[in-house]
Amino acid sequence: MDCVNPDRQHPELDAFCELLINELKNFSASRRSISPSNLHDALSGKSDLLNAIAFRVHIKEFRRDYVQILDEIAPYFDAHHKQICEELVAAVNSAENLAELHHLLERLIGLVSETISSSQADRNCLARLLIEVGTKLGEVETECVNLIQNSELAQRENGRFTNIIASEITELETSAESSRDLSEVKEILRIRLANIKSALAVKKAEDKAGKLTFESTIQSLQKNLQEMHLKMERTQLRSKRLEHEALIDPLTGIPNRRLLDRLIKKEIKRHRRDKTLFSLVFIDVDDFKAVNDTYGHKVGDKCLQSLVDKMRQVLRDSDLIARYGGDEFVVLLTNTGLSAARVVADKLANAISRTCFVYKESEIQLSVSIGLTQAESGDSTPEEIIVRADAALYAAKDSGKDCIMVT
Repeated sequence: MDCVNPDRQHPELDAFCELLINELKNFSASRRSISPSNLHDALSGKSDLLNAIAFRVHIKEFRRDYVQILDEIAPYFDAHHKQICEELVAAVNSAENLAELHHLLERLIGLVSETISSSQADRNCLARLLIEVGTKLGEVETECVNLIQNSELAQRENGRFTNIIASEITELETSAESSRDLSEVKEILRIRLANIKSALAVKKAEDKAGKLTFESTIQSLQKNLQEMHLKMERTQLRSKRLEHEALIDPLTGIPNRRLLDRLIKKEIKRHRRDKTLFSLVFIDVDDFKAVNDTYGHKVGDKCLQSLVDKMRQVLRDSDLIARYGGDEFVVLLTNTGLSAARVVADKLANAISRTCFVYKESEIQLSVSIGLTQAESGDSTPEEIIVRADAALYAAKDSGKDCIMVT
């Protein structure tokens, strides 16, 4: 099946070459000798046209730089700001002059500022929740202290009541022993039992009041604990959502550069501790800008999502693929040396090159350039390994793309 492979176009260079060819034809038609000075003079007379060509080159460079910046920061946007970012990319690609680009720069700055403000608002909300939880914990602590104090007071009251009963019984025994007749014993018994009955009534009333206070305190404590539990659940859910947004690429659903750095750091520690190898595969989609320019960024996004699906089919569950930015991906191959990593890189490149992405009646054929490296004993940071893989990637691009280079 024949598939379309869009080539990068250079209309400005074509215009300059056409101008140069026309001037050479004029030299030939007039039979003038061609020398660097004569050619310079002839082209100098076309300065306006040359300036226009140069201006178009600068506009194109500006557009490319703007799109590259937007591609770099897009993974950190939420869905709403992601849509605004896509609209900005489309506007940048259609900009015809510096004034339009300057206006778009203001919109870009506003987008970044709004995103930072939104992130700050989320952090402030989390801070308020934590303050509320802290306040509730303080209230629970106070109520627990009150319960302990009430318990100690109850113990003292119980001791006092026991002493009263014991004293009355002792008095009763003493009086009974010293009494002369039965009527006197009966009177003493009546008085002592009345005292005990009175003490029991007072104790019962105190216990009832204490029970009501205890139940009220327990209910208040349970309520505070339930409220704190709910707030903690909401805080955890919000924290998980923010962490997910901060570490996962919203377009492809795979880890972004931040999470990749964390995982590489873990592998470096494991490599130093256990001498286990791991490798990095740095992947760049060849001429992907031509896809965005020709078919639009939405089609380009669909292609990137399909590429990720294809690469996942090749990789193990223990391997990790992350979006490094734009059309660049990094694969972290755990427990894998350089030779085995080369086999995986070949499989990834073949899986992508065998895939045609269909858009309407067009078929888009993609290829990738790959840089490959493995962990070394002197590596202490993710940057050191990524720099080597990136250097190998650029070597692959310089070698004509659609190839794998190892460093």
